[in-house]
Amino acid sequence: MQQTVPMLSIGLMALSVVLAIGTPIVLAVLCCRGRKGTFTEIMVGAAGFFVGALVLEQFCHALVFRFFPNLAQNPVAYCLYACLAAGFFEETARLVGLNWLCKQDSSPMAGLAYGVGHGGFEAINIGFGGLMSNLSLMMMINGGQAASLLESVSEEQRQAAQAQLDALCTSQPITFLAGGVERVITLVFHIALSMIVWMVVTGRIPRWGYFVAVGIHALADVAAVLYQLHFITSVWLTEALIFVFTAVVCYGVVQMLKKQGVACPIKR
Repeated sequence: MQQTVPMLSIGLMALSVVLAIGTPIVLAVLCCRGRKGTFTEIMVGAAGFFVGALVLEQFCHALVFRFFPNLAQNPVAYCLYACLAAGFFEETARLVGLNWLCKQDSSPMAGLAYGVGHGGFEAINIGFGGLMSNLSLMMMINGGQAASLLESVSEEQRQAAQAQLDALCTSQPITFLAGGVERVITLVFHIALSMIVWMVVTGRIPRWGYFVAVGIHALADVAAVLYQLHFITSVWLTEALIFVFTAVVCYGVVQMLKKQGVACPIKR
């Protein structure tokens, strides 16, 4: 009997794609209204994520796993390394990018726009690279092309490919909404971190605020790494932990900004 993907699963995956790609675009449009230079700040944020997370961090991973090939077999060491690496490279890129931007314009919008670019690029990259890919696979399965998909991969990859197709067909439909929800939460988290680093760069908080941002970023990734290592088996528990942590961080950042008299930079 031919496997099929429930239409609800396809619909929720499509919604995830819309959330991942559409949310940063909407935020970017809101930020750019009536202000010159915002688009550049967003692009610098996107470049910061690309260079920090997709180039330098990946290069570091390649070196580390070359010299420590069994690192992933030690969950504590792997979790510590993966989380700190993400925090260090992304927050360092954020510090460099905002340091450059604030020489031209040190207004709060510079921090916010950078965050939209940084988190938005990640969301769109995952939206197109991961979520859209799964959506395409779902439609191909329902179009009767599952067999041809399996024939197109090597014998060594066929078992993993079959497992992926099975997961798309048998997973609970609501599972496929998690990817889009996570992208929205993570985008908000990146904006909050960008505002912390913006406060560091503009002298509103001491330079050690950068190390606080690195630590916060690392802690935020713990739940995702534990899910990857199967210590947490529920995707929605993972998302709940990320949401609560993000909410606490955002509350703290808002309170810090209020004490400094910084208002919301987006015009209503």
